[in-house]
Amino acid sequence: MCEVWNPRNNSPTQTLFSLARVLAIQKQPWEKVQKLLLFCPTIPMLTTESFVINRFQKDAILCLSFYLVASDLEHSSKIVPYINDVLKRSMSIKWNLTKNNTDIVHEIEDFIYHLTITLMYAEEDVSKHVKLLMAIIDEVTSFTSLTETGTEGFLKYCFPTICGLLKGVLRLPTKEKLVTDLSHSYKANANHTIYGLKTNVEDSLIEFLIKKLLGLTESHIFTEIDKQKNLLVNKEKSSFIKLWYHHTIYHSTIFLKELLSLKREKPFYDIKQISKWSRSLFNSCYKYLSENIKPGNIFQSFISTLNSCMEIMVNLIEDESDAESTNQFIIDHFNTTKEKTNLFPSSPYLIVCCLNGLGLISLKYPFSCSYILEIIQNLLMKPSTIVRVFSQQKTSKQTPQVVVTKDTTNTNTPSTTKDECGYDILVEATIRNCICCLQGGFHIDKNLILQFLNSMANQIYPTGKTDDHTPMRQRNAILIIGEIGVSMKGYNGAPEAAVTVLQQRFHNPATQLDSLMVEQFTRILLSCMDNCYQPIMDIFIKITRDSSVVTYAVGSTEFTQQQSYRYCSLPVINALNAIASTMKNDSAIRDDFLVRLLELFIHLGLQVRILSETTKSKASSCAGNLGVLLPIISSLIHNFPTLYNPAPRLQKLFRDFWMYIVLFGFGVEGSSYWPQNWFEAVRKIASKSPLLLGTDHLRELNYGLALKNEEVSEGDVSQLRVSLLENIGHVQDFQPLLNRLQFGATAFLYSVYLLENLRVTIDSCAVQNLFEYLQDRAIQKDKNDVWRCMRLTFDKIFAKYLNLMVQKPRCAEREKELEKHAQYFLVMFNHTQEKIRRVADKYFSLLVDKFPHLLWNQVVLKTMLDLLHILCHRTKAMENQLISKLINVPHSSLTLKLSQERTVREQIVKDFTERCKGIVQEAFKWASEATWSLFQQYIIDKEDEDCLVHYGISLLSEVMSRFEKESISDLKYPGLNSKIFRSGVQIRSRYLGEVIGLLKAFSTMDTGNSNDMLIDMLCKEFKGLQEGLHDNYAVVMYRATACLVSSKLTNNYLLHCICWMPSVLYTNESLQIAIACWDWLFATRADLEVQIQQELIGAWLYMVNNKMGMYSEDVVLSNPLATSYEDRMNMLKEYEDVQDIWLQFFIRRFEVVCYYSKEQASMFVLMLVDSLTEAVGKNSKIAHHINYIQARFRLARLGLHILQSTHSMAPVVVSVLREMVYHTALDYFSFPSTWPKPKTEMLGRSITLLIDFWNALNADKRFIKSLNILSTSLDCVLDEPIVEQTQMTTSDSLRVEQQSWLNLQGRASSLSTNIAKKTYYTSRTKDSGVLTKELLKKRILILAALRREIERLLVWRNPKNVPELRVPNEDTVHLWASQISLTDKVWKECIRTIWKCCPQVAIYIALRFMEVSVVLKEVNLLVQANPLLVCHVPEALQFLVDEATIRQDKHSLLYILIWAVVSPVNAISFFSQQFPPHPFTAQYAVRVLQSYSTETMLFYIPQLVQALRYDHMGYVEKYILWACKKSQLLTHQFIWNMKTNIFTDEESVNKDPGIGDKLENLINQIKLSLSGPSLDFFKREFDFFEEITKISGEIRPYPKGDERRKACQEALKKVSLKPGVYLPSNPEGIVVGIDYNSGIPMQSAAKAPFLARFQVQKCSIKQLEELNTTCENAEVVDGLSDEEVSVGEVYTLGCIFKVGDDVRQDMLALQFIDLFKKIFDQVGMDLYLSPYRVVATSPGCGVIECVPNAKSRDQLGRQTEVDLFAYFISTYGDEESLLFQEARMNFIRSMAAYSVISFLLQIKDRHNGNIMINNQGFVIHIDFGFMFESSPGGNLGFEPDMKLTPDWVQLIGGDIETPSFRWFMELCVRAYLSVRPHTEAFVSLVALMLDTGLPCFRGETLKRLKQRFAPTLTERQASEYMIQIIKDSYLNKRARAYDLIQLVQNQIPC
Repeated sequence: MCEVWNPRNNSPTQTLFSLARVLAIQKQPWEKVQKLLLFCPTIPMLTTESFVINRFQKDAILCLSFYLVASDLEHSSKIVPYINDVLKRSMSIKWNLTKNNTDIVHEIEDFIYHLTITLMYAEEDVSKHVKLLMAIIDEVTSFTSLTETGTEGFLKYCFPTICGLLKGVLRLPTKEKLVTDLSHSYKANANHTIYGLKTNVEDSLIEFLIKKLLGLTESHIFTEIDKQKNLLVNKEKSSFIKLWYHHTIYHSTIFLKELLSLKREKPFYDIKQISKWSRSLFNSCYKYLSENIKPGNIFQSFISTLNSCMEIMVNLIEDESDAESTNQFIIDHFNTTKEKTNLFPSSPYLIVCCLNGLGLISLKYPFSCSYILEIIQNLLMKPSTIVRVFSQQKTSKQTPQVVVTKDTTNTNTPSTTKDECGYDILVEATIRNCICCLQGGFHIDKNLILQFLNSMANQIYPTGKTDDHTPMRQRNAILIIGEIGVSMKGYNGAPEAAVTVLQQRFHNPATQLDSLMVEQFTRILLSCMDNCYQPIMDIFIKITRDSSVVTYAVGSTEFTQQQSYRYCSLPVINALNAIASTMKNDSAIRDDFLVRLLELFIHLGLQVRILSETTKSKASSCAGNLGVLLPIISSLIHNFPTLYNPAPRLQKLFRDFWMYIVLFGFGVEGSSYWPQNWFEAVRKIASKSPLLLGTDHLRELNYGLALKNEEVSEGDVSQLRVSLLENIGHVQDFQPLLNRLQFGATAFLYSVYLLENLRVTIDSCAVQNLFEYLQDRAIQKDKNDVWRCMRLTFDKIFAKYLNLMVQKPRCAEREKELEKHAQYFLVMFNHTQEKIRRVADKYFSLLVDKFPHLLWNQVVLKTMLDLLHILCHRTKAMENQLISKLINVPHSSLTLKLSQERTVREQIVKDFTERCKGIVQEAFKWASEATWSLFQQYIIDKEDEDCLVHYGISLLSEVMSRFEKESISDLKYPGLNSKIFRSGVQIRSRYLGEVIGLLKAFSTMDTGNSNDMLIDMLCKEFKGLQEGLHDNYAVVMYRATACLVSSKLTNNYLLHCICWMPSVLYTNESLQIAIACWDWLFATRADLEVQIQQELIGAWLYMVNNKMGMYSEDVVLSNPLATSYEDRMNMLKEYEDVQDIWLQFFIRRFEVVCYYSKEQASMFVLMLVDSLTEAVGKNSKIAHHINYIQARFRLARLGLHILQSTHSMAPVVVSVLREMVYHTALDYFSFPSTWPKPKTEMLGRSITLLIDFWNALNADKRFIKSLNILSTSLDCVLDEPIVEQTQMTTSDSLRVEQQSWLNLQGRASSLSTNIAKKTYYTSRTKDSGVLTKELLKKRILILAALRREIERLLVWRNPKNVPELRVPNEDTVHLWASQISLTDKVWKECIRTIWKCCPQVAIYIALRFMEVSVVLKEVNLLVQANPLLVCHVPEALQFLVDEATIRQDKHSLLYILIWAVVSPVNAISFFSQQFPPHPFTAQYAVRVLQSYSTETMLFYIPQLVQALRYDHMGYVEKYILWACKKSQLLTHQFIWNMKTNIFTDEESVNKDPGIGDKLENLINQIKLSLSGPSLDFFKREFDFFEEITKISGEIRPYPKGDERRKACQEALKKVSLKPGVYLPSNPEGIVVGIDYNSGIPMQSAAKAPFLARFQVQKCSIKQLEELNTTCENAEVVDGLSDEEVSVGEVYTLGCIFKVGDDVRQDMLALQFIDLFKKIFDQVGMDLYLSPYRVVATSPGCGVIECVPNAKSRDQLGRQTEVDLFAYFISTYGDEESLLFQEARMNFIRSMAAYSVISFLLQIKDRHNGNIMINNQGFVIHIDFGFMFESSPGGNLGFEPDMKLTPDWVQLIGGDIETPSFRWFMELCVRAYLSVRPHTEAFVSLVALMLDTGLPCFRGETLKRLKQRFAPTLTERQASEYMIQIIKDSYLNKRARAYDLIQLVQNQIPC
């Protein structure tokens, strides 16, 4: 009803109208509606104040009016007064509109009109509006001179205001039309509906209004305007006043005429006054028009006013005398004008106006008809000057411009078009008014018409002397006669008399006037079909037959008797076409007309054949007269219903008709002989033609056709066969059968093929007609195998039908059509004849091949199962009966006849049962979930049926059990489980029952409708879910779904909640329940499919817009090299794969709907556009965490699925969507690669998805090439061979030269079509080629990167490449890698393309392909050239800065100052021997270090201290001083570490020459910088630690044993605990107590280390510093209670205080172990490490934390004297016990982690004394005195890389092939793979420590360390490398030998 608002292209006005529309529909309260009023202008309280309205405010008032009408006058008490006030102030409005004057005035007029008409609709009392109009009229007429100040401006707006009021006042509008008008009211030049006047207006009011209107036109102001018109026209500002003056007069006259037309019993106005006024105004207008006024708006106003005045004058005639007076008045003007020689464009209209007046008078007062008729006819029969002049001008094509602009506001004004000339206008008006005179005079003189006809007949062929005007008189006489036959149907045989007159004059003699007579015959026939049909049709048929000798001989100027009627054959053809087009469907003569046309067609066909044979010419030169009849027959038969069982005569005519269609080639599309519209006519005829059946025997075809066998030569028959073969193509066994047929049978076969082939292109339902032919007894009985030939030709028709159905829009109509056809084929599959069943089975298979969704179509499946049940039931009931029965097929209007033979019935049931099983199985394979849901609902629907056994359900059970067995055996269909299936049925039944029970319970209440009460209850429950009450989520969801299913009603809120609730809760469980509900709705509410789909996609986009799941902000995973002790990981929450499950559901839905619903498929396209990411890298909308890899690539896979499906999209949409899919895939590689949690099942699904996407992307090349875009140099990559085969058709071998009269054509147009396509292919633009080249490069790079990612994840999931864990189709990826060699050129082009797209991706792609040197080089060049593009990528720094860049001091090095922050290790490495010193690198490194927290930098203090060796510019020193000011803990740790490194020996004798002095100086500077609380804290801490460490010196004199122990405890008791102190190894805890009895001296006799335990309270480093530095003095610290410092639990921590031992090497090893642990934890690996703390505090001194609850393997051996396996059994129980299994699992987890570390760091001396096992079974390595290049026995490297001795192996699993040992190996490989990406960091960490003099460094440490990480190997190669290391260490004899050596030398058990 209203214009559809497009939100993407809306203006403020459109937005406002949309708001008004919504408010009107929803019936909102006034508080909301008042918003509309706020946009409207405020009306001033005082009339003296200015009232300004701009365009938007004007539109706002119209919006308010629209709301008032559309809402059924809601809030009218508030809105109507406002509109009334605006209308009252209309004359004082100051318009602020920016248009030219004319447009503004029109806009004001329309505005006033819409307000007036709105008030006419809203108010009953209209008197005030009439009074307002009269008041304005008075105001206008009160002006005396145009020279008055403001007059011009006043008149500028008063005229349109009056016009708007005149158009709207007293009208009676309807709501529907008024709403439409108002919805378009803001548009320029919008059309308006003309409403009738109200009839209940008081007479006095109308009388008063009429007086005002009369006074308006007679006022002084108009006289003044008229006098000064020349002046006004020349004045620019006032030029439009003249126009609007006449426009106002026009509207006033129209309105006055309408008022006078109101029916009243007694006139209430002065007739004479008005008559006088009308004559005066008529004279005035006539005078103006008699001048040379150019056509235009003023011209049109004059014409309209003139006609209105004429109507008023005639309507006011009271008696005959008055009529004579008026008559004479008109005739005077008429005579004056018609003889004028000086003519103007207005002259014809003046004559027409007079003619119309005379015609009206003759109708009203017939006494003057004869007189008036003579005057009118003489205008043409005795041509006056005006007629002669305009006739000459028309003949010479010099027609004057008489065109005027049509005024849509006046329907009574005759309109003219650009094709009309003055002569035609005069002729048309004269004839029309002659008819008026005849109609009026007929009541006085019955013979008037006949007399007039005779006079006109004499004018056609005058007997007297002729002149130059005779032809004009003749044509006009024929036109008058024709009009009499048309317009005077009910006047005493006038049409028949007119036909008789024309018939007598027709072709007597032959002249050009005959064509004009044919036109009149046609007009008369169309208006008087019943009385004039026969004579006119006889004439037309005779003309057509006689003129058919020459095909196109029309329009000739020679007229001889020998040429017969050919000169007027074309008008006859046009006449027949007009008759056929207008023939009514129920016309009694319709069938006769069809028979006549068919007989004529066949007759002409026989003539053509005879003529062709006589002249030896082609039929194409003679058959044209047949073809021209085709559009006529088409137009006629178009109104017919399809002809079923026609009369035998008509049946035979159609057979002959189609035979000639075949023989003359009229049914060939794209024919070079015949026009295309003839072929279209044949198609339309085919759609309504009857089936070509009806013969008792096909032998009748040999002599029953129009052409007999003996009349046709063998060559003609051969040509007919060849043509048929060309159309059908190569069909096996068809040609031999065809050669056996004679001409009649061949022509019949060809006719049937052509007819049904064409019919199916128009009506695809006609495909069922094929079975009507196949079932025909005559065809089946034919001995020449016509049936077989027909079946083979029908295959071609059916193939075409399938293609046509594919091309149809996927909508509900097509779906219903496919359902009907599938049902029909299922029914025909049960036909009594086996050969029909085979055909039906074949066609059904072909149908589902093209449209697989029919397999799970609800209607088809229900029909199939119900039909099976009925067949089985009826067959069983009729077991012993030999009768035939007819059964109704359920869910359709079809019937099925059962065979009377029992064996046949049983065989049919058996075959159909097997076919049903196959259909169900295929349905499960294609769409298991949708089919599953449909069958569940089917079982529920059948629960109420009263039958013991339902055969359809039994079949389902059998198929389900079979599929369940298959799913168990090969996991093909894991979701098909009969228990789950039955559970789903029970759930649906349960909740349907609940809903029915609730409805019954509510129905017993008197509170309202039960459905409404149930819905209210469910809505409240949903609101509870939204508020957090999730306990009854499943109940609410299922109950709401059952409500929608059972009621068949639609509640938008319930549907919305069902679809959106999972997106709100965002849990897997809630989504699974929701999917079950969605499947239920889709299976039962097909009417809601689109709405459900919209809601689901809306819910998905809700997650997108609210950044949920994979659309959340990227969580920056903390770098494991930069994490603190407290913040080990920045882990994500437990991952919920909600979106991946949702996308799986979407993919299933798309696979279902893409076949039948384009609308729903398009929704997925729009969803993808909003879901996929266009930006790549940091601006991407999709998170890059690997947890979202499934959801990301599932989304991209859906995009490729849509792109590669049959769903049609606009090319621009295809391009955008494909690029977004590619960018979504590329975006995954724009961040560093990470490892997923090693969950085998989930990871397997992810890899399977990646492989599926990879295969789809690999296949996408052909879809890109199908766009016909130029190929590129990259096409060589992944090219598939294209084999072109040329096969000669059968018709080529049988082709004969066409020498006969036949005009048969095959597929002649295919060659030109192919050439056109080829030309189009080679003429693509260069731009499209460039775009495609870029797309192909992206595709290749994605394939390569994704292949590497797949292989990486495959290794992670299946490190040992175990066959059982292989992923399906993973070999395809490997095969691609082995077959395709990406050259350096391809790599370069791809990297450059990706760099243009997103430089960040290029960086990380290079890091993934470290082994491809060309990639690294190309990226290095790009980074050097454009460093700003990647300065935000930390990993890109290695491409900008290297040793060569620094030495060459390149300009690009400057950009390092703004580079993103790298890890602390990488920053510190710039102060190592790896890089030359440079101020830029030093400044950057310091900036990076300053960005990290205290907790992070505590970890790297040893490296920072060593970096001072290469700090030639003092940057490190300055940083240390800065850091010490920032953190007191850093100060303490720096001082302890620097003290340790001042000297190179443990006795503090040999000062380090490199940094010794620098360290001493730096320590002094740090100490001097301390003051206040910081200094106090320093003193407390160092004093406390000094007291602890000096215990070692105190107990050294005591002998080992109890004395030394006692001395140790005594010394420990002397230590006073100072507040706020901490242990150097544990800055995360405050020492709150000392266990004075815990002092235990260690074994060393000379150095006297000891162990002590402390009570430590957990706290953060920040809290510890604040505690010790914010207090003003130590006394405050002393006063702090435990509660004030309490941040965690208190625990006991044991530490060993060593004196005389260098623990720096242990520090380095444990630093590595700690980093490994952080890496493992970040990945989420199931590994265990225990990096206890070691801190060196001075040369030879340090603190070592004890490993709690652990004993060394040495201790365990001494205590138990059993092997490790026996110890675990004795400790944790039997091997099958849970405790033992958990302990062994812990053992393996820790064993794998330490084994990898032992290999990488080459940790040696792994005897049982250096390996501990805690009470949970975890292994912990201690004592790292030998590592890297040092080992016991003079660095022999005797021990293997890992310790896997027999007792360790026995506990792991006993054998290398056991599952537990395999798990151990997998853990080792994953641990190795997870640390390899950090190779450079580990190397840098070691490089900084090389100059410490530690014994583990011997020259090749870095080289060998890097080799063990193997950075150049792929993940698979690295996995194999690690597995080989494990195998080499497995039961290695050297490990066992080393244990034996330790046993002999140190008595350490092995």
